[in-house]
Amino acid sequence: KLLRKEVKCHKKEKRTYELQAKRDPLTNLPNRREFRYALSKEISNSQRYSYYGALMYIDLDNFKNVNDSLGHSIGDILLTQVAQRLATQARGGDTVYRIGGDEFVYILSNPGDTETEAINTSQTVAIRVIETMAKPIEIGEYSLHITPSIGIAVFPDTFDDGNDSESVLKHADTAMYRAKKQGRNCYAFFNPEMHVEANKRLIIEDHLRRAIKNNELHIEYQPIVNTNEEIIAAESLVRWNNPVLGSLSPDVFIKIAEESNLILQLGKSITQN
Repeated sequence: KLLRKEVKCHKKEKRTYELQAKRDPLTNLPNRREFRYALSKEISNSQRYSYYGALMYIDLDNFKNVNDSLGHSIGDILLTQVAQRLATQARGGDTVYRIGGDEFVYILSNPGDTETEAINTSQTVAIRVIETMAKPIEIGEYSLHITPSIGIAVFPDTFDDGNDSESVLKHADTAMYRAKKQGRNCYAFFNPEMHVEANKRLIIEDHLRRAIKNNELHIEYQPIVNTNEEIIAAESLVRWNNPVLGSLSPDVFIKIAEESNLILQLGKSITQN
């Protein structure tokens, strides 16, 4: 009897461990590991049975502000509430995953037999998610408003041969950043132009990192004159003439510096020159 009890306890502990390994400990949603497996399986099934699938990449807008102003404990409660809301929008067969931080992904299983049907279904679900997230989340004395930026990738696609899980996730992530650029609290579908734009941005970011290290950036001062053509002030302008990319406008690289957390390093580099 004792041996049977020990075996039973061992099996129970093993099941608990296996469940914990598949779940995000905070939200209890399936985790990144489970997502990778499920997405690969869904891509394979869509190709085998000739239907389309879709992946939604959901990032919470300005979530860092919540952690910074109210603390991580409030942020954690907010994430669990968001997870519950997202799970309620899942159709039968669909699954929501938390893959880290304030990032969630949503695999839409068989949203259509044609690409148009898959796009329409994805659009409907994305709108529903945005509408659901529009309601304030009450946590103690706080009434929090959080919005999502959603990137959608439909697969299999005809853009390239990138119909593996890594490429589909990258496409959805790229579309999500486009949604943020469009003003946040909206959705965007991946298209090939975004891929080109994303690659261009990575190239500029890579050169910018080296430019900061090599002190390639400098400031030029442009005089400001009054109506009597007397110099009353000067406007400082950041200049970057890269040996490979040529002269780049601050409108281009300053934005990339901000998005890639290079802006402080850039500022120090310029002031030291």
